[in-house]
Amino acid sequence: MSDYQITDSDIDATLRYLEIFHPEQATRMFAENWLRFWKSKYRTIALDNLDSNKLEELFTAFEKSKGQNI
Repeated sequence: MSDYQITDSDIDATLRYLEIFHPEQATRMFAENWLRFWKSKYRTIALDNLDSNKLEELFTAFEKSKGQNI
């Protein structure tokens, strides 16, 4: 996963998700930083067999960081 590069297509897809589930955070900068956050957490998530409740917990933690790159 370390060689994964975030693309405009990835950002656009994330924006569509945010517009539906978290419209107050639906900005391009937030979406790009959210993808960077996911990239950094991918291994942990895979090892934990992520469930939907954990996904919302991660979003809440990221949102509290004001969408800053972690």
